[in-house]
Amino acid sequence: AGTLPEMQIKDCTAGKNITYCYECSDFPCKQIKSLEKSYNSRYRASLIENSRAAKEYGAEILLEEHREKYKWRYYFFT
Repeated sequence: AGTLPEMQIKDCTAGKNITYCYECSDFPCKQIKSLEKSYNSRYRASLIENSRAAKEYGAEILLEEHREKYKWRYYFFT
């Protein structure tokens, strides 16, 4: 049996001594590209573009933008 893609990515980043995939010179790699389709359909967002935005602007800025963008979902589903 194979491992979950999330665990493969966790193992990969740990093996390269990085925290985020975008820190890798191979980004976006085959693993990330294969997750892109399911991420797009599940979250209606691009894993690759979000990662690039986190790299360029910082994860905190990206998270704050997402909090504002998806605020209505929080109130609707809680």
